[in-house]
Amino acid sequence: MWVQEQKDFYIYPVKHSDTDQREITHIAKTGFVNRFGYFITKENLFANVNTNYIDIIGRCWFTRKNARSYVEALKSVFPEQKWSNSCVAANENIIDYANRMARNHYRRCTYDHAVRVADYVRQNELIPNDLQEKCQAVAYMHDLLEDTDYEIPDAVRQEYPDIDDALELLTKPSGMSYDEYCNQINVYASTSVGGQIAYWVKLADMKDHLSQKETLTEHLKEKYLSGLAKLL
Repeated sequence: MWVQEQKDFYIYPVKHSDTDQREITHIAKTGFVNRFGYFITKENLFANVNTNYIDIIGRCWFTRKNARSYVEALKSVFPEQKWSNSCVAANENIIDYANRMARNHYRRCTYDHAVRVADYVRQNELIPNDLQEKCQAVAYMHDLLEDTDYEIPDAVRQEYPDIDDALELLTKPSGMSYDEYCNQINVYASTSVGGQIAYWVKLADMKDHLSQKETLTEHLKEKYLSGLAKLL
């Protein structure tokens, strides 16, 4: 994760020793490790390293801070700075953030599906220009809430409420049939921006599912066509 304000920092997941929690044993490039915290540095530690982990026992000194987030930790070390609480790094747009979350949380096959959905959204000239960016972002993230442990950060909810609404709409409630779920998206498409975003992304999602002939069973084909009828 890359954070950029008046100063630049790299943030990595870190594992501490099994016997002494004050001792860091290694830093991970991405993802999570057991017994983890975050290591914040001004250097890109993995710039010239072909590995996902760096063993750092005895290689450096560090200051430990107990904080609920890396932003709070940075504020305590650099109180003169004006830090943003946004989870979107300053050098990336919302599409970049969504793509990063997709890469970090999906399995490879699901990520590939999300990329295709985002491509369909980008190619759809019927989507209004002022919705394109948000639609592409939601296309990458549309399965995150239902299929992974990803939770929408409060900062994203506050900064992008329409994306928050769209992701909630695209997450099918347990106990709701697929037809009811699609019909609900169609209803909200005429009443809210989040509903419009969810509508366009769902159309692209169905287009991709129906185009995957190798995995499209008759049951799935019937399900998606029935749901598509509720949208159109």
